[in-house]
Amino acid sequence: MPSGRRGFFPRGTPLLEAARSLGVDIDSVCGGRGLCGRCQISCVAGSFAKHQIDSDVDHLS
Repeated sequence: MPSGRRGFFPRGTPLLEAARSLGVDIDSVCGGRGLCGRCQISCVAGSFAKHQIDSDVDHLS
């Protein structure tokens, strides 16, 4: 779910780390090591007028 928060981070910054630095609360029981699946996300491309977001897979690396 979009949080309405935006930020710019150096290439290679893990998404979980970037989200947390913006104050987005994402569970990660395993500490972000990719073992538990709690911080799993789905990246969706498109225009989301409600959240004023235009998303494209090119925005993520």
